[in-house]
Amino acid sequence: MKNSDYNKIKKQKDSMIAVINFLDAESEQRADLLAIYEYLSQECYNYEQGLSKFTTDNAWAFVEKYYPKYYSSNQIALADDLSKLVDGEINGHAEEMLHRDYGGDINNPQIQIDYDIVHREIYEDAIENFISLNK
Repeated sequence: MKNSDYNKIKKQKDSMIAVINFLDAESEQRADLLAIYEYLSQECYNYEQGLSKFTTDNAWAFVEKYYPKYYSSNQIALADDLSKLVDGEINGHAEEMLHRDYGGDINNPQIQIDYDIVHREIYEDAIENFISLNK
């Protein structure tokens, strides 16, 4: 497992708390999201302590299950391409995006910024869908 996977999930987990804080303190949805947040927090802690291997698969499974129209989403495809660029994988659509949007510079800091924004939006949409399905 790469340390970058851990850092990505830690950022996403930290973004999730902002959504949780907007919910009514007594709501069932808040309790459900807190349980997910606590699970991710425990996974991060275990990884930090060397107790387990942490993978983005754990958190991304939530997105895959609850993101609306996951398999046909342009936003998910964009996230995949940005993930490739962040990981230094330059091929296919990611390579086209690199040249079109980032001037061909794999070290362009805007890549990480866009990655963070897109992933935050995806998690927020998945969380919102999770909440609406559990009302």
